[in-house]
Amino acid sequence: MRNQLRAALYLLLHDAYLKGAVAITALLPLASALVTLIPGVSPITFESVLASAVGAANFGASFAMVGLVAHDLASGGLRAACLAPRGRLRYVASRAVLAGVVSVALMLWAVVVAAVLLVFPGVYVGHPDALAELVGVIGVRVLVAWAYAAIAMLLTWASRRERGMGGVFLISLAVSAGILGLLVQMLPVMVAQLFSQELGSALLDGLRAVLLYPLVESFAVVDPLRSVALPLVYVAVASALSCRLWARRAV
Repeated sequence: MRNQLRAALYLLLHDAYLKGAVAITALLPLASALVTLIPGVSPITFESVLASAVGAANFGASFAMVGLVAHDLASGGLRAACLAPRGRLRYVASRAVLAGVVSVALMLWAVVVAAVLLVFPGVYVGHPDALAELVGVIGVRVLVAWAYAAIAMLLTWASRRERGMGGVFLISLAVSAGILGLLVQMLPVMVAQLFSQELGSALLDGLRAVLLYPLVESFAVVDPLRSVALPLVYVAVASALSCRLWARRAV
């Protein structure tokens, strides 16, 4: 897998999608900070700028990895790498590991960007005594971004269609923005409510406990154990399903 990972890292570092993810992570919080320079606009907190940067990095991780997978599907090199079952396993594992690396790197970049934007006169630290808690929040966001990237790659592999930038953007947005999770939650709940309001409420609570997007609804860590364990479970399951998918079909 080392060679697969090294090759994937080389491709990613020269890929336009990663460069786009890095740019998006910087531009979104920069836009928030620039708005404060307009006369009459209220200042914003560093925490708000950081939340904007972290949200962009969350999308960026999926965007970069789906873009890499899209290029894999469009290239002839994927066929050589995945002819043998062990090669397919190594291929999926290398992309899963790289998704974690990208998530960490983009989140660190988001923190650096937010810190630099403190030079703007309209950006201030709202809760200096809570800065240590932000470390835990960033850690959870790294895990969630990793899980989202793994899910987005699984969906791209499952479709087996070559994706342009529009397709990569839509898949990444649907997964990382929680749109897909919201649909998974609301559709069965709406059906259940046709039979019983109580059944619908119970199903809603149950689904929220196992879906990822409630973990990032607020910029805080409400349940530390679930916030760490749940994203890792999603990474493991998405990677296992990806391996199973590649094991059942030819390239």
